[in-house]
Amino acid sequence: MVDYPAGPRIPPTFIFMNDAPLFHIGRPTGYHQEYTEIGFWQTHLPYELKRVCGRARFTVDCVNTSRILQARNLLVKRARLNRADYLIMADPDMIPDCRLGSWPEAEPWFESCWRKVQEMPLCVLAAPARGVSPTQDGPQQWRVHTFWNGEGDARLKRIESQEASLLRGWQEVEAIGSGLIFVPMGVFNRLDEVAEERGTGTVPYFDDVYEDETKTEIKYTQDLYFCLRCRDAGIPIFANFSAWAGHWQRARDDGAWPLPTMEIYQEVLVAQAQ
Repeated sequence: MVDYPAGPRIPPTFIFMNDAPLFHIGRPTGYHQEYTEIGFWQTHLPYELKRVCGRARFTVDCVNTSRILQARNLLVKRARLNRADYLIMADPDMIPDCRLGSWPEAEPWFESCWRKVQEMPLCVLAAPARGVSPTQDGPQQWRVHTFWNGEGDARLKRIESQEASLLRGWQEVEAIGSGLIFVPMGVFNRLDEVAEERGTGTVPYFDDVYEDETKTEIKYTQDLYFCLRCRDAGIPIFANFSAWAGHWQRARDDGAWPLPTMEIYQEVLVAQAQ
C-alpha cells in the first residue's frame, strides 16, 4: 500500500467551493480487468486534492467502453460540459505512485503535477510507464512509452529503459503515453485555435495515424498523435521520472528496468550533488 502524506480531514463543504479549481477525473472502465491499485489511488485522491490544493472540486467520470480512442475524446467532451479546469485520465491498468514509499527519490505524481502547472499553466504532464508488445513477454522486455525528439525522418526517438532509469524529475519530452496524464483544459482550447488558424476544421484531439491506406500498420497511436499536435501548437510535454506509474499487462511492472548498476547510480548521485 502506498504511504501518502497525512492530510487534514476534508470538510463537508469541500465539493461545493465554486471558486475552487475543478478536476475532471476520467476513468475508462470498459475493460475486462480493473486493478486494485487504481481504485485505491482514486479513493485517496480527494484527500490528496485537499492536502495539495487547499481548495478543490472534483468529479469522477467513468466511460464504459473498451475503445480507448473513443474514451479519450469523450472524456474531453464531458470535461468541457462540466466546465472543468483540469482533466486527469487514469487507465484501469495503471499503478500511480508505484514507487512512493519504497524509493527515496519518488515524488507523489499529482502533487508534482500541481506544482508544475503553477509554473507553466499551459502544458501536458504525465507519468512515464512501460508497455509490452504482443510478441514480448516478461517485464525485462517491456519498453518505455516515452519519446525524445527524433532525428532526420524519424519524428520520435524512444527513451530506452536503461536511459530512463537514470532520469529524475520533470523532463521535457516529445511524446508520452496517456495512461496517467494531467491536462489543463486550456490545452484543448489552444488546439482548437490552431486548427481554426490553419483551416483544418474540427479534428479529434486523440486519433490513430496509420502508415497505409488500409489502416493495418499504425504509425502513431492516439496518445502520440495528441502529443505531436500539442508540440506543433507550441505546448510542451513533460514526464516526471521521479513519479513513475506501474503498468499491469501480462505481469506487474513498476518502472524502468534494468535498474542502473550501483556504480552508475552513485555517479548519478554525485553529479546531481555538484
